[in-house]
Amino acid sequence: MEASKASTGNLSVEITTVLLGELVSQVTGSTRTGSKKAGLYPVLQLPEGKIPALGDGRYLWRIMDNLFSNVCNMLCPAPGCISTPPSRTAMPSST
Repeated sequence: MEASKASTGNLSVEITTVLLGELVSQVTGSTRTGSKKAGLYPVLQLPEGKIPALGDGRYLWRIMDNLFSNVCNMLCPAPGCISTPPSRTAMPSST
């Protein structure tokens, strides 16, 4: 439903400064039960300081929560970890 609203420009958003490190920490904490069931243990290696971004915190939360939930649900049931590199720069392309 929200995707169709976004594509037509009818989605109400509230743009604010969101601290991405805090958002990721909160989302990984809230998905900890699902990640333990999947044998995953998030390892956060965030850079020092705050990582600000402009966006709607509600929707960014839902996107990150959905991403982590999908990782937990779709990975093979083998032990592993999810890690984020401690960098403020863009990840290099795999191509």
